[in-house]
Amino acid sequence: MNVFGFILRSPHVKTWLIKRVEKTVKGPDAATRDASPTWLWGEAKDPSGRSKEIRIVSLNGYSLTVFSSLAIVERLIANGFAPGCWTPATIMGEDFIFNLPGTTKLEKG
Repeated sequence: MNVFGFILRSPHVKTWLIKRVEKTVKGPDAATRDASPTWLWGEAKDPSGRSKEIRIVSLNGYSLTVFSSLAIVERLIANGFAPGCWTPATIMGEDFIFNLPGTTKLEKG
């Protein structure tokens, strides 16, 4: 990248690459996205060996990203967080994902 970085920084090359991507790269259509939920699984263990597990089903990755990003931006604008580095959980709370459309916690069993 150091050798060719100046080429990639060129406005003409950037414009050409963006047009090429827009012309050739297509994501899934709405029907395909709606038929493809995201399944999440997580497990945390403490030093004594106790563990907690969670399973969640939510919107497809594209829609989940859009809804979650917009919700975070809205919260940032509304609450005026101090400058710095913030995690989504710090900004939105630990149950944030359950406030997003199409998201439910799955019970074991």
